[in-house]
Amino acid sequence: MELRRLTAKKARIEEIISGKFVHGGKFESSYVITKLGRRISRVRVMANIVDIYLNPESSFGFVVLDDASGVIRAKFFGNTQMLETLKKGDLVDVIGKLRFSDDEIWINAEIIKKIENPNFEILRMLEIAKIIKEQKEKIKKVKEHLPQTSDINELFALLGEEISKKEIESIIEAEELLKEDKEKEDKYIVLKLIEELDTGEGADYKELLEKSGLEESKLDKIIQELLETGKCFEPRPGKLKKV
Repeated sequence: MELRRLTAKKARIEEIISGKFVHGGKFESSYVITKLGRRISRVRVMANIVDIYLNPESSFGFVVLDDASGVIRAKFFGNTQMLETLKKGDLVDVIGKLRFSDDEIWINAEIIKKIENPNFEILRMLEIAKIIKEQKEKIKKVKEHLPQTSDINELFALLGEEISKKEIESIIEAEELLKEDKEKEDKYIVLKLIEELDTGEGADYKELLEKSGLEESKLDKIIQELLETGKCFEPRPGKLKKV
């Protein structure tokens, strides 16, 4: 049962919004699994306010935050008095839990504090840079040793105290996310090529193989999936048309 207060992890907005939201269970918090192999439930973001809204009843409001890496909304429910002294352009530090609705990852804000000293922004950038460097080193170690082990427990034992078991699980989960993204990207490229190479009778398979740069087995798998989902069809053997 998860009763303890989760630590707010410092992050850039891009890391959050490029990740995948995972809904938690009854006693587990929801989180975003990021491409850096971090599970973030509660986040701390420093950014500029580019838009601000407060309803007439002062029961709901939000700020749109931009830290030059991406944009995210922080929503306030009932605690909107924190917004009354803020305006567009203010540099703020926001803490809150990550939520997901209507295809949007957003922050359920708990705290928002205006930052008066610009040196704090520089300090945060240095802190984030250190986090990214350390995380990339952990990812490298996990990927290097993963083929030598049969499961997470064995990998954890091999790495000793260097990386925690939870961190290993998060990194492996993130690698699956990156794999899914690459598969989606490859599928999009193949579908686009089918459309571009079609001169009337359909795109030629051999030309698709050459232009896509994919291995034949990978291309065959993607084409099969596109055929099964009805996104393309074969007017004749060796030719493909987008639906």
